[in-house]
Amino acid sequence: MSSFNYDSTGSSRLSKNAVPEISINGGDIDIDNDDNPLEFTSFKQSKDKTKLYPYTSLKRKSTVIIASTGQKVRRSLSSISNGLSIVSSHGSENDPLLNNPNSYSISTLWNQYILHPLHYIYYDQVSRSVLKCSIAYLIASMGVYWTPFDEFLGSTDSKHVVATVAVYFHPTRSKGSMTQTLIYVVISLLFSFSVSFGCRLISAIFYNSGEDEISHAIDLIISSIALGTIAYMKQKLNKQTFNTACSLASISIVTCIVKEGSLNSSTIPIQRLQATFQVVVVGCIISVAICYLLWPKSAIRGLRSSLNDSYNIMSSALSILGKRFLTDEKFTAKDVEVFKKLKDNVKALLENLEDAKYELRVYGREKEWILFNDLVESTIELSKHIQALRSSVEMQQTLLHNSQTNVNSEATSVNSLDSYSSERGLRLSHSVENMTLLNHNDAHSELDAETSDQLFQLFVYYLSPSIKSFIFTLKDILSQVPFEKYKDDQSNKFADTTTLNVSLNEAIKLFETKQSESFERLYSQDIFKSSSDDFLFITEQEEITACCGNFASILGLYANELKEFLELTETYEEARSSPLSWPWLKIWDKKSPEAYKKHTLPHQGNTLLAAIADLQSHYGPRIEEMTRSGAEVYGYKAWKTLKIFRRTDFQFGLRVGLGAFCLSFFAYFPATKEVFNNWRGEWALAIYCIMMNKSLGGTTMTVKWRILGTFLGSFSAYLIWNLTDGNVYALAATGFLISIPSFYIILFWKRNNPFGRFILLTYNLTALYSYSMIQKETEDGNEGGDNPIIGEIAFHRFIAVSIGITWALVMASCFLPNSARSRLKKGLVILWLRLGLIWNSDPLDYDPLTLKLMGLKDEPGINSLLAECEVLLKQAPIEFRLKGSFPVNTFSDILQSTSTIIDAYQNMNLMIKVEPVLSLNEESLLKYVQEERYEVEQRIFLIFYMLASSLKLGFPLPAKPASIEHAKDRMLYKLSEVRRKISDEPELSLTNNDFILMYSYILVASSITEQLDNIISHLVHLHLADGGISEDMFQLV
Repeated sequence: MSSFNYDSTGSSRLSKNAVPEISINGGDIDIDNDDNPLEFTSFKQSKDKTKLYPYTSLKRKSTVIIASTGQKVRRSLSSISNGLSIVSSHGSENDPLLNNPNSYSISTLWNQYILHPLHYIYYDQVSRSVLKCSIAYLIASMGVYWTPFDEFLGSTDSKHVVATVAVYFHPTRSKGSMTQTLIYVVISLLFSFSVSFGCRLISAIFYNSGEDEISHAIDLIISSIALGTIAYMKQKLNKQTFNTACSLASISIVTCIVKEGSLNSSTIPIQRLQATFQVVVVGCIISVAICYLLWPKSAIRGLRSSLNDSYNIMSSALSILGKRFLTDEKFTAKDVEVFKKLKDNVKALLENLEDAKYELRVYGREKEWILFNDLVESTIELSKHIQALRSSVEMQQTLLHNSQTNVNSEATSVNSLDSYSSERGLRLSHSVENMTLLNHNDAHSELDAETSDQLFQLFVYYLSPSIKSFIFTLKDILSQVPFEKYKDDQSNKFADTTTLNVSLNEAIKLFETKQSESFERLYSQDIFKSSSDDFLFITEQEEITACCGNFASILGLYANELKEFLELTETYEEARSSPLSWPWLKIWDKKSPEAYKKHTLPHQGNTLLAAIADLQSHYGPRIEEMTRSGAEVYGYKAWKTLKIFRRTDFQFGLRVGLGAFCLSFFAYFPATKEVFNNWRGEWALAIYCIMMNKSLGGTTMTVKWRILGTFLGSFSAYLIWNLTDGNVYALAATGFLISIPSFYIILFWKRNNPFGRFILLTYNLTALYSYSMIQKETEDGNEGGDNPIIGEIAFHRFIAVSIGITWALVMASCFLPNSARSRLKKGLVILWLRLGLIWNSDPLDYDPLTLKLMGLKDEPGINSLLAECEVLLKQAPIEFRLKGSFPVNTFSDILQSTSTIIDAYQNMNLMIKVEPVLSLNEESLLKYVQEERYEVEQRIFLIFYMLASSLKLGFPLPAKPASIEHAKDRMLYKLSEVRRKISDEPELSLTNNDFILMYSYILVASSITEQLDNIISHLVHLHLADGGISEDMFQLV
């Protein structure tokens, strides 16, 4: 027996034995040799709660395609479950029950307690990452502790900055990420030193001319503008690698302009510029060397690993989706976790692709990077298909569960498997007890359904073998692509995608054939031919059938997208072995970057502007500027120009620049200049610039950790210095030991990693700076000069860093505050308006000349908005709130419902991609129900509009908001009428496929309104928690 096993990582494998038996159990598939072609058995729920049976277990023969060989095997398949292969942790039967106490020899103890832990630490990726950083930090600290290295750096009191650079510019990156960071660092250093030299040159000229105030003003203004510009660019790019470069640039500008300008206003600080540039470059060289030489990490391998993870997770997701759809079971917490992993993996894919881009292009493997870019794009599309399938399953669950509320009380719940029996099961033309007696001669006997629930069970009966066979083939393919067996030195181990592609083509053809046959049988049911006037019954049966068609269609579309991916992988070896080239070096070539991508400009009718134009068309043309008077025209243009001040990134740069100006002022004001220099105010300024975040919550969330880290770093340096009397070996060793937990915090504490960074930063400012003073390298003679007063130094550093942190909090709270709470609400308002706008512009809009569907407009925009709202939700609870704690759970549920709506939009978009050009029959159907479609669109847009208004105004929604139920039911009834006409008038050329697009539209609309109802209930709870309706809402104050 061969089994198709699905382990906890989501990967799957086929054994090498023959294949006489296959059954699908989540990821396990067996094929048995049952001679009975058709067997029906009813089940109650098993006593084992880990096994859930569907309504019926239909062991029926079906054709299965083995992907690796293309072989077709016709065997029976059991139902899908989430079974996991479990490896027993018990020993073999020959192992002794009790260990022999005499077996613990010295060598055994040595191996068990010394060698094995060391072996684990050496090969553990977490340990390697931390050790790489600590080793780089130790080498960087030798710039202060080791005399030859110290002499190489010259005479300056900033040598501790080498270690600080090693902290911010740490070597635990892939080679591609390090290359990217290095490029940003070079750009930032060129910017900072160019600004510093130009500023000091101009200010020195004015100072030597006797214009002291103008000289200081130039230093103040230019340094503040430069720091504000760095903050603006940091927020604009929003990349971790660029943030590192911005931190180093801020430190350089503060040191070269503010500190030097306040102490030596009459000279151009060439030596200071040179020394600062030298220590920063040396710190970067140390980190780059450690990154490339000690346990180097390849971004290319990381990208391959992420691609493998994507397809393993998708394999697990397909098992879950198939089982939940066919058995009508709700998603469990573990199921949701799988989908969350898939979403997180998309982010990891994009990050690894960005890093691999720099690694591959430096190596000259341009074509390989282009192919990787296409592979990632295809993988992300496949992930969207999985989300669309999830949306389809959720629609099906909603429909079936809602349909149960319309049956009499004697009917059992769809989910109640305990009480299931053959008497209450699927009503068939043959009794359930006689189903096992069917043979080949009457295998085609028709089964009849009398209710909507039975209609779905009949669909499961007809198509479930094909779905399970299809999922088996898909999982078989996913287990082998794209780089599961690939090795750089053994390219022949790459998956044989040609065979897989052939197998997938056969599986798609087989599935589409079975799908067509199944729907023909479904629509041949008497309930579709009935002339019943039961309006609800007719709409229910149409919805159930539409849901089945939607799931099957998207599953087929997923397979087609996977086929395109396989075709891309076939060219990988060709791209990898292509001649090396560096076209990016041709800076004189004006060819756009899109030349290296498979990107095309989006269709003009598929953008946000097109959706806005559709809405604007309902209200008439805009007032043109030509109709304004002369003064109004210029005023309007000025108003449009000044809109930049409303941008949060520009406000952020302005906030940082103004705060830097206020702090720097104390360095030039005669009464405070000495205090500023004695208490190291330049580090307060540098810390302020580094820790500022765009939102108040982002700045606030790490304040306590930064202050605590500052205290621990300064106190540790003070304690170690006094205990060892400033011994160089003790300082170096303890610095290395302190860096180990600190770097672990920096690398693996995702939310509070500044804690570890500030421990090391303050330790550097205290211990390393104090030791450099012993070597007579102090430049101002303060804090003890050549005999450093370690307590005073530690206290000054703690106060300076704490002032910078406090000032950042004050500026974020008081000057142009950008509250994460208010921005989250504003983001949701805009997101809902855009979603309503998209639906209002008609998802089924098409070009009347070419009959090509436009698709949903502005889909990428809503995904980016949702991602920003999710980030803001993490920051919002940190902000101080007088009304009490922020309702995180309520907003989290609102975002989840909004995300589900976006998945439903994706579902609709994918259905459009199945056949982007309408047939004449489909066009006639669209026109036939155009009035109802227009009403549905308007009502959904109205609900989105009401939600946005309610959240914006803080006012509850009406008790009975708009509903699409009547318009939707009328649309379904019209479609049912058309279907009955087809059966009565065979000369009509409409087919079942012509109805799929309209049915999907109705299902998506129903799913959207269900989630909108959820959001409405959450908003009601939100308003009640904020005090409900009060008279203050109706007063103008």
